[in-house]
Amino acid sequence: MLQERFWTMLKQALENQGKAVTIYGGKSVKVISQNYYQNSKGNKNIGLKYPVGQYASMNICMYINLYSWVHYGLRVCDEQGNAINRQDIKSDVASSLSEGNAVANKKDDWIVCYYNDEQRA
Repeated sequence: MLQERFWTMLKQALENQGKAVTIYGGKSVKVISQNYYQNSKGNKNIGLKYPVGQYASMNICMYINLYSWVHYGLRVCDEQGNAINRQDIKSDVASSLSEGNAVANKKDDWIVCYYNDEQRA
């Protein structure tokens, strides 16, 4: 399956760069690739994530997500690795980044979120 190959290759490339990558939306690349097509529309958030730093003693993680589009961005994670809403951190950090262009950018649990838009080059 093409999607499984995409996630496998991306995960391997990130790990080769020393990233501590974890899968979310399922237990393995194979499972998330299958779940995307089997889950209902509201349950299609799958992808990879890895920590990029800390802010105000909270972990900031890079998420690479598939929900209709492949998009990527930063989220605050709790001690269990779950994305959480921290408006104070979002306000502080997002102001130093270019504005996100993905729909998820407007959600409270994303600091910033992008998708590839060749029209905005």
